Amino acid sequence: MKYKTLGLMLHIVAGIIYVAGLNAQQGWTPQSNNSEGVIVDVHIFNSTTGVTAGEAGTIYKTTNSGETWQQKLFSGYHFGGLFFYDNLAGWAVGSNKRIEKSENGGNSWSLKYEDTQEFGHLNDVYFLDKNNGWACGMLGILLSSTDGGGKWQSKNLIAEINLRAVTFSNQSTGWIVGHSGTVFKSTNSGADWQSVDIGTSTDLTDIYFVDNKNGWISGNGGSIFKTGDGGIHWDSQNSGTSQHLNAIFFANAAQGWAGGKNGTIIYTSDGGNNWEKQITNKTDWINSIYFIDPDTGWAVGTGGLILKTYNGGVGTPSSISPNENMLSSPVLKQNYPNPFNGETVIEFELPHQGKINLAIYNISGELVTVLINDIVNPGIHQIKWQPENLSSGIYFYIMRSRNFTINKKLILLQ
Repeated sequence: MKYKTLGLMLHIVAGIIYVAGLNAQQGWTPQSNNSEGVIVDVHIFNSTTGVTAGEAGTIYKTTNSGETWQQKLFSGYHFGGLFFYDNLAGWAVGSNKRIEKSENGGNSWSLKYEDTQEFGHLNDVYFLDKNNGWACGMLGILLSSTDGGGKWQSKNLIAEINLRAVTFSNQSTGWIVGHSGTVFKSTNSGADWQSVDIGTSTDLTDIYFVDNKNGWISGNGGSIFKTGDGGIHWDSQNSGTSQHLNAIFFANAAQGWAGGKNGTIIYTSDGGNNWEKQITNKTDWINSIYFIDPDTGWAVGTGGLILKTYNGGVGTPSSISPNENMLSSPVLKQNYPNPFNGETVIEFELPHQGKINLAIYNISGELVTVLINDIVNPGIHQIKWQPENLSSGIYFYIMRSRNFTINKKLILLQ
């Protein structure tokens, strides 16, 4: 009897170890909304319900923890940012300074603002309460509303700078970050904004505060900056990566995630003093991260990418076999940034060597320029495009070979 009991105990212990091992392997697991379009932002209400916004003015919603996503809006205009104040009131912003509002948790949307006279793109939106909100974007655009988004007033902060994110750390203190190290701060609930020097000229992409004191900024080249005193001082942190970071999110003052280029997601458990890379087995850009608790979160990005974790992103994605990450066909990524002015990067990946033609066309189908017309080796390649003497608008980039043709759309702002 003694030995049988011991054997039973060993089986139980082995079972516990096995289950724990499975949980540790969950990591980031892919989900799908059956679209390959770019997803720019995500907001999660609870363990079952969330909303995404993306390319071509698409908004998707899930009510079953991301197992399926239903399209709720298709406007044809690219979105740049998404924000919900509560479980009902939400806003989505994007090209043509277009602002859509939902009053029923993202199930339906109505157009509240659009500027068809001046070409512009909004990247982010934030509401301090149900009435007072701000939206920022390219060319220094800053809009404010005091009636829940019914009417918007324009504020001029800085010309020609791409403003990427806006947030508030409390009722009076607001923050905006953008390219070339741009940081703005408001101490009177957004009535006025002052420039803040945090000691960098790199492009800044996102900002997140967990309370009045503790906040983080992400940026290109793996840049992360932290404040522990409400923004009086900002210190650079060693992220452990040189990849461009698009998004940063903290579940509390200790645990946070940042994501960006080549499927990069990094994690900290000590407020950013140390960061470690998490495995996604993806090469798409991560554009947004959202956690509802330290374990349960989503990340979204280019190519229709949706990733979910139940354990804070620890371990290897459970639904991906070792061979699944091997490239079997050519991949043409969405250019970044998009929309853009000045310069954008086009990335593609080839499984085999071959002659490639990569060219830009205008919306009428006329050839604008040829970027590549040569034999290209297998692997990941990046091409920078700096258009000259072109008007703002929609263009297409097409990659051709003997066996395939792939095209993507981009937006130029001049």
